[in-house]
Amino acid sequence: MTEQEYLDQQESFLRGVEKDIAAQVRPEMEAAIRTMESLPDDASKAEYAAALAGLNDTLADAIGAAMFTHQRRIAEGAQAIGGGTIPPMKSPAELLRYGTVDSENIANQFERKTDV
Repeated sequence: MTEQEYLDQQESFLRGVEKDIAAQVRPEMEAAIRTMESLPDDASKAEYAAALAGLNDTLADAIGAAMFTHQRRIAEGAQAIGGGTIPPMKSPAELLRYGTVDSENIANQFERKTDV
């Protein structure tokens, strides 16, 4: 498998994972939208945060579960291209803690902020 074939395969795979996550999160997202739309115009930051709490938790859980479920496939594909050894499996919480997006770990992006 060439590097480009691997990248194409991974892109297709990740689009499928993204659709699975969206399907899991959609009911909670729709509920959060309804709740936010029903808030009064003078709602506090805390009320907005409470309206989004379930969505935040559901999204973190869905992403962690997807990372956990598919970590072996991702590691095997990367190993086929770059060599090396496959690292030990990690739990969903570990994957969120050690995975990063824009130099920030994923778990931090789902933490509740105390200044609301």
